[in-house]
Amino acid sequence: MGSHHTAMQRYRVLTLRTPWFAPAVIPAHPAFLDDLQARRVLAGFGPFTDKSDGV
Repeated sequence: MGSHHTAMQRYRVLTLRTPWFAPAVIPAHPAFLDDLQARRVLAGFGPFTDKSDGV
């Protein structure tokens, strides 16, 4: 039988600040993203150049 190839799924998550935005989550968020990237489950991330939000 032939080999089975599964394509990696990729998603883009766009964060937007709303009136319900909780500033208390900011310190933990970069560490969470760094952990995902270290485990190779996150292709990349970063803020917009104006620092308003990020992808």
